[in-house]
Amino acid sequence: MLTGDLIRGRVQRGKLRLSAIDPADNDVQSLADRLIMLFGTVPGTRRDDVLTSINLAAEGPVNPIVGRGLAHLLWQRCELSPPPGPNAAKLRSEVFRAAARARASGIEPFPREKILADAGVSLGIDAATVERALFSDLPGEEIVLSFEPITSELLIRNYNLALVQGALLRSTRVVLTLGRPRPDAVRAILRAARFHRLLVAPRKPSPGRLELEVDGPANLLEETVKHGMQLACFAPWALCQPKFHFAADLLWGPDRSPCRLEISHQDALDCPQPSAIPGPSREVQAFAALAGKEEPDWVVNVDAEPIETDDGYWVPDLHLTRMSDQRTVCMDIITRGRPQTVAAHLKRLAKHAQVPWLVAANRILLTEGVPEAEDRTLPFRAMPLPSEVFAMATSLLDKSSRP
Repeated sequence: MLTGDLIRGRVQRGKLRLSAIDPADNDVQSLADRLIMLFGTVPGTRRDDVLTSINLAAEGPVNPIVGRGLAHLLWQRCELSPPPGPNAAKLRSEVFRAAARARASGIEPFPREKILADAGVSLGIDAATVERALFSDLPGEEIVLSFEPITSELLIRNYNLALVQGALLRSTRVVLTLGRPRPDAVRAILRAARFHRLLVAPRKPSPGRLELEVDGPANLLEETVKHGMQLACFAPWALCQPKFHFAADLLWGPDRSPCRLEISHQDALDCPQPSAIPGPSREVQAFAALAGKEEPDWVVNVDAEPIETDDGYWVPDLHLTRMSDQRTVCMDIITRGRPQTVAAHLKRLAKHAQVPWLVAANRILLTEGVPEAEDRTLPFRAMPLPSEVFAMATSLLDKSSRP
């Protein structure tokens, strides 16, 4: 995604209007082709040398910010490594200490060459190599090892998507409205939200419409960067829908002024299609693997289907099935968010869910009391313990079977 200084947009009457680029613009296509060709020749080159070449290749009629933005996306396709040689920090410390001792002794003239040569003796290198290695850990000294090729068409589409993703890092709330979504599209987008650890509140404001609301990173107190990255990764799933309206409340600019970003299918951003969801999140996979070893009397299914509720949908993270009677408890594992949002999620499940359920959440997210969900909520520090989870699941099933 793009950093704040690379996002082209202006605020008018409280609305942020992003300046996407037209894939049919010949000047932009030519610039993209030049940059891609340049990056194809950079393996083995210093970062600073590549930056100089980029500035030359980006000269032309296209806005310089666009050139820097395209180059930024191409840098993300590069593998970089520090140059070979001695540890720069350790070598610098040794040389500077020797220089300080020589300066304190008052030796004239200052023995610069001797200090560098002495530092290189134990490493088997000469004074000139020592001097070059002193600051070899600076970013500009990194060497480009490889570059993953890309077409100019896809690069431009990625740029327009990165504009939206960069803006979302400053959002407080995001609302996605889908018009008459197909069941498979609902399943895919809700599973994508859970995979990216987003606590989504799906609602049906009217027949044929589905509304998804999620907190933005600027509304959280902890893990804001991680949450922002996950929200940005989820954005392609929203922007590829055939009929959608995407609204984000933002705190924009140095003074964090409130404004609103609105995008719909009519804007024709032409963003790239998202990649397939590989499976559940790492936290869910880790719990399922641990539970499978410790509790053989239960089967943990991570491929949970969306459940239709009175007011919308719910995609649980896990299905816990007791082998003795084949009864199932649906479970969520919540690791980040706002306490208010988690409380609203618990209240919604208590009111609308028609299946046995429980929620394991990080204890710092359970500061808002929800009495109606107290016997279905399990706080944890790092990961929920399978023994506690299955004890609560057993209690829920036993209660529901009583007359």
